[in-house]
Amino acid sequence: CVYITTETAVENLSTFLIIAEAREQQRINKTTTEFAMGDITDAEWAEFEQINADSILFPIWMIGHSLDREAKRPEMTPDVIVSALDQIQKWNNDKTEIDICFFDYLQRFPIINGMDVRGSYSAYMDLFKNIAIKFDTHSVVGIQAKREVDDKKWPVPTLRDGAETGNIEASSQNVFSLVRPRMYYSVGDVFGDKNPMVIEKDHLLLSCLKQTNGEPNWYKWLKFAPEYNRIDVLEERSALGA
Repeated sequence: CVYITTETAVENLSTFLIIAEAREQQRINKTTTEFAMGDITDAEWAEFEQINADSILFPIWMIGHSLDREAKRPEMTPDVIVSALDQIQKWNNDKTEIDICFFDYLQRFPIINGMDVRGSYSAYMDLFKNIAIKFDTHSVVGIQAKREVDDKKWPVPTLRDGAETGNIEASSQNVFSLVRPRMYYSVGDVFGDKNPMVIEKDHLLLSCLKQTNGEPNWYKWLKFAPEYNRIDVLEERSALGA
């Protein structure tokens, strides 16, 4: 699993994942912010170090800028991304297989020299598809929705709502939209006209907008725990409302 980001420093992302794992295991009950501010005991620090050591068993690679190498960091251009993926694949005597790449997120990647904004983002979509082919992997691209989505009665992004690029649908095998109703409505409000849900703080609506090898236009309600970085299928009995 490779996570390519221009949004977050790799050290901050690593810390978040370790703290999330610690909370999941009920070994440290602290947020990433509390940890970063130094609000942690010696015993909690020892637990953090152990979880950090254990994390080497999980094959997660991160490509992004480093707080330790701010003056040396290369811009996340297409050539830099492909070169980094090449180095990962050659790791361990060419025995490393890249199963999936996450790109976080399209609108944060730098504008390509000689292109305008839309042309650049369209070229990135082609790049991410070519990466999937070149490395025999899957590319998952995060894309910011247009601000106009906020003005809808039910702010669920559709295929036409990807900001600054019209190449999303053409380049993608599958397209999903995600929305957290709690960002727009209060807990206890009803969200949606078709099979509406009574909103809770951890609800997440996943909509399938395109599916090459299957039927699109379906949706699922999920439970999203940002403090654990975890998504679960919502049990039907908890979706009945109050």
